[in-house]
Amino acid sequence: DKFKLGKADGVVVTAIDESGPLAEYGLRPGDLIVGVDKTDVKTPSQLGEALRDARSSERFTLRYIRVGEKLSAVVLNPGSAKKP
Repeated sequence: DKFKLGKADGVVVTAIDESGPLAEYGLRPGDLIVGVDKTDVKTPSQLGEALRDARSSERFTLRYIRVGEKLSAVVLNPGSAKKP
């Protein structure tokens, strides 16, 4: 397969906006997003739901696979900051 992901389940990153949040956290085309915090994701709709759920957290962990290596990125969520 094009991205050499084997048979892992998840959502393949096919393109990155270089000024967007995925690029900021180090993701690249070909990465396979497999989870958000402790929630596993296998489809784009599951990923969207997990990201919506994570909005209330100050930070969450995005788990992904790149060329067979399991990686993660801690994503800070500025929209969740509590106002004084």
